[in-house]
Amino acid sequence: MTVSADFALQRGAFELRLDVTLRPGEVTAVAGPNGAGKTSLLRALAGLERVSEGSIRMNGTVVDSPSTFVRPRDRRIGFVFQSYVLFPHLSVLENVAFGPRSRGTSKTRARQHARAVLEQLGIGWLADRRPSTLSGGQAQRVALARALATSPGLLLLDEPLAALDAQTKNELRTVLGEQLRAFEGCSLMVSHDPVDALLLADRVLVLEDGRVAQDDTPARIAAFPRTAYVAALMSLNLVRGIAGGGVITQADGSVVHIADHELTGPAAAVIRPESVVVHRQPPAGSARNVWQGVVSLVQPWEDRTRVHVEGPTPMIATVTALSRTELALTPGMPVWMSVKAVDVRSYPLAAAGPDASGGPHSLAP
Repeated sequence: MTVSADFALQRGAFELRLDVTLRPGEVTAVAGPNGAGKTSLLRALAGLERVSEGSIRMNGTVVDSPSTFVRPRDRRIGFVFQSYVLFPHLSVLENVAFGPRSRGTSKTRARQHARAVLEQLGIGWLADRRPSTLSGGQAQRVALARALATSPGLLLLDEPLAALDAQTKNELRTVLGEQLRAFEGCSLMVSHDPVDALLLADRVLVLEDGRVAQDDTPARIAAFPRTAYVAALMSLNLVRGIAGGGVITQADGSVVHIADHELTGPAAAVIRPESVVVHRQPPAGSARNVWQGVVSLVQPWEDRTRVHVEGPTPMIATVTALSRTELALTPGMPVWMSVKAVDVRSYPLAAAGPDASGGPHSLAP
């Protein structure tokens, strides 16, 4: 199934407006801040929300427009809800068989198919259990099995791993990846976790304020974030301004030195937290980028520490445990930061884009 969604959806003062095409065999991750329109997009595609203008087409057939509406049960949609939404009074087997049964499949065949899907996901042994006896990871697999049992052309997943602990999330991410790679239809997955996007998706669609802010492969979005939110999502520092003469000049007049002396016009600079060096005193090294700031947050980050520094050019730095101890970093402490120009990745921005001008951004992953 190919899905073409060119529509606007109006809910009070909020409007979701986009034009995207989902292709068979492609996994699209949808990211964005709260209130950006992610859930509205899923609900519109599923037929749980009516579009205000434009249309949604599946294999060229209009399923939603101001004059046409196809019911959710007739859209070949599989929906994995964040809260699972399993029927508590039915066994796991009957939960998974519910979709085929609602589409007219006989009870015997629906159960046979449901059992096969459960086995495919490695949870056939749960068939006679009730949802109340399942762990979070087991319930999520059952929810995925129920969605796949209808042989959908479009699979929608709303934060499928969000409610799981770290170990279960890693295990289920592997299972989910295997199922999505084998799925021949379109997959659309809402997620706030950049790891999910990097490991599971072929494409990342970023929504901000009801509009598409960026639409590209995970690798290109990580390398070239176009908004502060995207940079924060990928745990990167983003600076925007006007490039020329080997620097990017921000709105307040401060500059970031870059290695690309040919770049001119509206531009952005991306700096990895690992490239930011924190000092207690003005640094004496060769780094061309040196800024002052005040530590606003010190937080554990895997086996290291993330240091958030506010100032004219806010930055996030990653330091080792030893460096944190030696620097005795605490919130409110004045510090200096340095970054080599060769460690700054710069790229042009469209002059008419929403990020063509503006100052630095304090990013908090």
